[in-house]
Formats: sequence, C-alpha cells, structure tokens
Amino acid sequence: CIRDRGRPVASWQSPPHGDRPREREGRVRICVPTEDDAELDATVSEHFGGARCFTIVDPESGDVRSVVNQEHGHRPGTCDAAGSISGLGAQAVVCIGMGRRALGSMHRAGIPVYRTEGRTVRQAVAEFQMDLLLPLVDEDACSGGQEQGDPNERHHQARDHHM
Repeated sequence: CIRDRGRPVASWQSPPHGDRPREREGRVRICVPTEDDAELDATVSEHFGGARCFTIVDPESGDVRSVVNQEHGHRPGTCDAAGSISGLGAQAVVCIGMGRRALGSMHRAGIPVYRTEGRTVRQAVAEFQMDLLLPLVDEDACSGGQEQGDPNERHHQARDHHM
C-alpha cells in the first residue's frame, strides 16, 4: 500500500460548475477506505476503521493516490479519524460503514461522510460525482465492534431504512 502516484485519469470529467451542489463547489478530494492499493480498482473496505489503505481521489483533476492507513489494527474507537483524513488532504469521505466515534470526529471537523454501495473506488467516486450518495448519519454508524452479524448486511439495511 505504500504508493503515492498521483496519476491523472482522463476518463473522468467534472460536471460544469453550475451543476454541482452548493456544498461541493470548488475542489474536493475524496478519501475512500480500501482493502488494497489498486487505486481506482481498489476494493472499498466494509468498515472505515478496518481499512488497510486510504485511496485519495481528486475527481476534478483525476489524481489518485493510495496511502497506508497508519491506524489499521487499532482498538475500535481509538483512532483519530478526522485528523488522519484531513492530514491526507481530503475534504470528504465515501465509505460503506464507519463507527460512531469516527463519524462524530468527522462531523465535528466539518468533514462530510457519504455512504456508498460501490465495491471499487471507481464505482464509489462515480456515485459521488452523480450525487447518488446519502450522508452517513449517526443512526447508521456501527457501535465500535460490538455488533454481531454481517457488517455488509447492517449497512444495506441502514441505507434502505433512509430511502
């Protein structure tokens, strides 16, 4: 996962400035927690705190880079989620799931968190660009490792509840 390539991806086109939602005006770098460092083809991690890497994407320029999650393997609820993300230069997070403490940290820092159903970074970023993502809200956050069952199923049930 120790890569920082910043290679442009020509296939992405940003929508015209007037078509973007007000909260996304200007340049927004997205952080997607991932299981590997395959850049746009990286697998989105089921849970923010369990991600081996973070893939940082600038949809406007097409720059992509993967960095190691220095907090990987931490005890649930003990990482500095917002500090880690803002330190990477990201202004938004797109993920499948996140714990309550990490989500609260992001909210306090003003970093929006969106829930994706995409399985790759490419799919997650496409959903973000098309405004198909819903914000991850406190009621949908994981309880920090105390839940049982399939985490993927919990996140899909939470999303269906808000639709």
